[in-house]
Amino acid sequence: MEKPRILIVEDESVIVMNLENNLAELGYEVCGYVSTGKKAVRKAAELEPDLILMDIVLKGTMDGIEAAKIIKDTLDIPIVYMTGNADVPTITRARETDPHGYLLKPINMLHLFSTIDTVLRRHTLEIRLRENEEKLRRIIENSKDGIILVDERGRIIEWNPGMELNTGVMKSEVIGRPVWGVQYQLMEKEKPTGLSEADLKSIYQKLLESCREELPERYQEGEIMLRDGTSRWVEDLVFQIPTSKGTMICIFQRDITERRRSEEALRESEERYRALFDQSPVGVFIFDKNLIITECNERFAEMVETPQREIIGFDSARQREKAVIPKMNETINGNPSFWEGWFHLPDRDETVYHSVNYSPLRDADGTVIGGIAVVNDLTKRKRTEEQLKISEERSRLLVENANESIAVLQDWRFMFANPRFRELTGYTGEELGSRRFTEFVHPDDREMLDDRYRKRMGGDTSHLSYEARFIDRQGNTKWTELNTVLFQWEGKPASLLFIRDITDRKKAEEERRKMEAQIQQTQKLESLGVLAGGIAHDFNNLLMAILGNIDLALLDLTPSSSARGNLLEAAKASQRAADLCRQMLAYSGRGRFTSESLSLNALVEDMEHMLEVSVSKKAVIRYNLAPGLPAIDADATQVRQIIMNLVINASDAIGVKSGVISISTGAMECDRSYLSETWLNELHPEGLYVFIEVADTGSGMDPGTLPRIFDPFFTTKFTGRGLGLAAVLGIVRGHHGAIKVYSEKGKGTTFKILFPAAGRPAGRPDGISGSVQEWRGSGTVLLADDEETIRALGRQMLERLGFTVLTAADGRETLDIFREHAGELTCVILDLTMPHMDGEETFRELRRIRKDVRVIMSSGYNEQEINQRFAGKGIAGFIQKPYQMADLAAKLKEILP
Repeated sequence: MEKPRILIVEDESVIVMNLENNLAELGYEVCGYVSTGKKAVRKAAELEPDLILMDIVLKGTMDGIEAAKIIKDTLDIPIVYMTGNADVPTITRARETDPHGYLLKPINMLHLFSTIDTVLRRHTLEIRLRENEEKLRRIIENSKDGIILVDERGRIIEWNPGMELNTGVMKSEVIGRPVWGVQYQLMEKEKPTGLSEADLKSIYQKLLESCREELPERYQEGEIMLRDGTSRWVEDLVFQIPTSKGTMICIFQRDITERRRSEEALRESEERYRALFDQSPVGVFIFDKNLIITECNERFAEMVETPQREIIGFDSARQREKAVIPKMNETINGNPSFWEGWFHLPDRDETVYHSVNYSPLRDADGTVIGGIAVVNDLTKRKRTEEQLKISEERSRLLVENANESIAVLQDWRFMFANPRFRELTGYTGEELGSRRFTEFVHPDDREMLDDRYRKRMGGDTSHLSYEARFIDRQGNTKWTELNTVLFQWEGKPASLLFIRDITDRKKAEEERRKMEAQIQQTQKLESLGVLAGGIAHDFNNLLMAILGNIDLALLDLTPSSSARGNLLEAAKASQRAADLCRQMLAYSGRGRFTSESLSLNALVEDMEHMLEVSVSKKAVIRYNLAPGLPAIDADATQVRQIIMNLVINASDAIGVKSGVISISTGAMECDRSYLSETWLNELHPEGLYVFIEVADTGSGMDPGTLPRIFDPFFTTKFTGRGLGLAAVLGIVRGHHGAIKVYSEKGKGTTFKILFPAAGRPAGRPDGISGSVQEWRGSGTVLLADDEETIRALGRQMLERLGFTVLTAADGRETLDIFREHAGELTCVILDLTMPHMDGEETFRELRRIRKDVRVIMSSGYNEQEINQRFAGKGIAGFIQKPYQMADLAAKLKEILP
């Protein structure tokens, strides 16, 4: 046990030493001592001793009384004054601080012990009393029952919330009023005859007088009136409560209105018992301790098809259902029991199904005098249950053998899953039972299913059928169609799921969607191609006039002419316009192709220097060329254009930061699945394809940009024309190839161009041919074109080359002139598209007239298309617009002897 700790406040060191020794001998611990009032205040707060011995007269500005007053206001520590001067003024001042005792100097050791012991005990009791008062206060405030506290004068000092609830009278209305006045007010409408407020006051005063003696607890019941005119029955318990301020009377009031009503209801129940017994819808009989039936109601007689007079007095031990007798004996022994089963009717073989609840019947002393049995006829229900079992067995067989997955969910747990569902997920029934339903659902569908499950369990009947993805045991994704029905499973709401595997259907739909998208893309490309080809064709006619006239003008100028430079610049600009037209024709698939067997690796190697000088200085080109590649049938110039366009785009994507451009080649076997994911999926045959891949570490493309990159005139560059990738697409399509594009924003882009592998060895591509040397011919040439500017320009070019020229504006005029001059014509230059009769039809008629006629077809479209249309028909050659005089001379030189 810890020693009480004492703080000494004394400015005489001798007294301090004496006190310290005495206190130690008496079994106390001196936790400290100080000599001034201010130090006493600080030390008391620091040490929190159990008691302070305080000298009244201290050195300094604060004496012991002032220090005690401060300590008393802030700390709950008992203080005993020590003084050698017990004059009246000092004692009066000291009393104001409510000290716990006084010690006169010199201090006697016995007096010291008795004072300290008394003070500490008293302080302990005060603490306990305060704690008890606090507990009482909490009980009063939190009690649902009414509590009134009355002081010795009969004044109400407490009126708790329970009293406010019981009476409807607020605490503020009654505090300080005599209790008898408040009670008389509550009894105003129902006060006993001859009872006045004075009589009630006299009763309470006698009660208060008795508080000086031991007051036994008193109970009383009565009816009080509330302000709303209603009445309530209350039970009052009156008893004494001793407190630090004297004895109080406590009135503990409980609302017993419901109990009184229950008692009244019980009386009414007893009156109704006989009527209920006789008219009960269930059978009831009473038996004594010998199992003799002493009473039964009419319903029981009907159930056993026997008159009541024959049942009363029947010995139950004689019945044929012997299992019932132990149940009845158990009841006689004081325990309720139950029996259910088939019961034979008396004196016959017919059976009925009864459930019987047996309960002991007791007298007023609680002694068992017999039993009462309540009998329910369950014959119809039992036979229905047997039919239901047969039906359930049929349903079970249907569910177990159904081709659809069926499951029951309750609180997201599987209560049941048929074999088809177990097959769908790959889990056994036991494994399903230990898992939540959402574990089998694709993460992207879980939120949707969770929302619909909660709505379904809440009674929502919308969205009865919907689709979701499941993940089976092997991690495969399976598309399913779900139908849900809300029903009861073992007494609790549950969801019945019908799940159909639609994975194959989804795959077919996805294939169809891809096919439709590819068809739409192909149609779009074809439409844009027709548009681009038409624009390029018309522009080529215009450029033909511009370039041709520039050529003729240059021939007429002296080398020193000041106009020569301007004409050369105009020619350069026209050539750039012609390049744009060629790109549009390439996109439309009508570019000029001269196919040959090529080595893709050799072509890339020949372009290395050109590529290095074309890219940004920040970009590094890396080559990864697979050896031993098969050849491809392609136009070397067009393939160079593909590579150059892709590399320049890669350089632009890298921009001003450092990056890498990778150029790779290789060969791969492509199946239908792979080819279906490419651009230009035009049912390319499966087999070996040679590819070139250009990858960069640039800015990449977002999903919104990717579908439009091959559209003509679409560009993300500030200065771009939007024809580079469009031309790439047209060239690849013209070579029956395909394109794969991979891109991710911020990470880069990869273009993979696939060409069908050729069966021949690869050759090295020819370099760009040099200019045709100056050449002159002779003879007569018929020039047929519907554009007047082309006819005029062509006449001048041909005349400069030494030919006599005849011109025609359409096919019919061409035939007329040809018939007239057939014998003298050296060749015919025939435009492909003319009114009235186009170039192809005109060519056929020319061949009928003169079989050996040399015809050069002229068009803004590509040579490959012309060659395909006129293959095996004897065409002498083709010249693509816009052409210059050197091109015309080269072609005439090629076909003429």
